[in-house]
Amino acid sequence: MSLKANKNAKCVLIVSIKGGTGKTLIATNLAYALSDKGKKVAAIDADITSPNLAEMMGYSEPLKTEQTKIYPGKVNENLRIFSMSLLANARPISMEGLQTAALLDDVIKLADWGPTDYFVVDLPAGSSDQFKEVVKIFADHLVGSIIVVQPAHKIIAERCIKLHLDNGIPIIGLIENMSYLKEGKKVVNIFGQSIIEELATKYGVRSLGTIPLTYEIRKAVEEKRARIPEDLSMPIQAAAQNVEVAKVERPGFLAKLKDKTTQIVAEILAQIVLNTNKEIQIPALQQKFGYPGNRFIQLNILNKTMDDMLASGTYIIKDGKLLMVPDQYFFDHPDSRLDTIIEIRIDSLAHIFLQDKETPDGIYDLQSAYYMGHARVWGQGETLRGLHFMREVWNQLKQEPKVTDKLKPLFKLFE
Repeated sequence: MSLKANKNAKCVLIVSIKGGTGKTLIATNLAYALSDKGKKVAAIDADITSPNLAEMMGYSEPLKTEQTKIYPGKVNENLRIFSMSLLANARPISMEGLQTAALLDDVIKLADWGPTDYFVVDLPAGSSDQFKEVVKIFADHLVGSIIVVQPAHKIIAERCIKLHLDNGIPIIGLIENMSYLKEGKKVVNIFGQSIIEELATKYGVRSLGTIPLTYEIRKAVEEKRARIPEDLSMPIQAAAQNVEVAKVERPGFLAKLKDKTTQIVAEILAQIVLNTNKEIQIPALQQKFGYPGNRFIQLNILNKTMDDMLASGTYIIKDGKLLMVPDQYFFDHPDSRLDTIIEIRIDSLAHIFLQDKETPDGIYDLQSAYYMGHARVWGQGETLRGLHFMREVWNQLKQEPKVTDKLKPLFKLFE
């Protein structure tokens, strides 16, 4: 059964922006705790390039695949697993963000999970492509995240909490791993004082408890049977109980993410047009490219997968200025036609203005994006001229420090 067939399944994410906090240990034990209760659990290792969930569970059976199907491994009657290590074996893995996002989409949506009550997703450190893609895929199933924190990394833990709160992503609770060193009856705050209660109080989120650094846990991990001893597993049990009673929060948070992104992209578009008129000698470019005025140009900015429009504007060059044309104009003048349509990915636009990406021919620009399929240009006899004209406008614009200083903070969000 695919994700679509498991329409009542819940999803919980195990998250930490900082690596090395023990997310995989928590994910493993939560998956075990839910499956021990008789629930059907799918454990997904979303860290495609550095997978270790299968190793933590002591599972090594290679996964079976067909051309359009992946069959997750069966750890026990109630627990199935996907980890890239079960496909790649010992081969090194080095993929770009878009590749990992596409693979995760296939794994989650198309794999034969069988009847599933819970998806437990072990996310890689950070908050970039995999995190965003998993949040998007599980929009109709997500009950929230368990954020794994460690005493030595308070500021990073706060960033992770704020990321969730700012974007309306539900938080099941916090677990503090490696909270202290326990050796017999002796307790040592090896990584500093506990931060979990302070964070829980400050941000109004639930503290699920602390897990110490012990020889027993280390030995269990080394022996690939990474179950936390029962007397130390209270945070895991608390997490399982809260996941069971949590309700799916359908994608109000996703809409908020999209709305926020759309607002930022619209601001970028407005800044580009405003500064084009202030800083660029458009008549000189018109003469250089033989680009006449009174022609309509539509600029569409898309998401990374080019399947969702984030912002759009229609413009006309008139009296040496780039003017925005209201949508109503085309309703009032049905015979009007667009001469040039340019569509470009937001991350590609960011690379163009940040000048942080190189190609064999030099710095990445609109022409590079066009050749690589990151931009599309259409026109009735105007495709190449429109492409070169806009490329030159942007190349000149990004050389103006006062322009790039305004745009860089916005574009940094989309690198």
